[in-house]
Amino acid sequence: MKTGVYKLLLDINANFHGVNAALGALRKCKAFDRTEIDRLAELSHEARAAMNSYLTGVIETVETAEAGRRFGKRVRREKREEQA
Repeated sequence: MKTGVYKLLLDINANFHGVNAALGALRKCKAFDRTEIDRLAELSHEARAAMNSYLTGVIETVETAEAGRRFGKRVRREKREEQA
């Protein structure tokens, strides 16, 4: 997995943090219905969790496959070195 993917995941989470911080600030403003702001914040938390779940699941699959390939390559190399 390219390291850029991890940076993007970090960016997504940082931006959700920003959204929720802004919603928290808006919640204090009397012009907005607190119940609606709370509902929107819950939707944001749900979307963040769903994105993290999906993205980390794909990352896990890719990383596990790469680890398996690298393990096999290392074992084959070590066997060749033992035979030499």
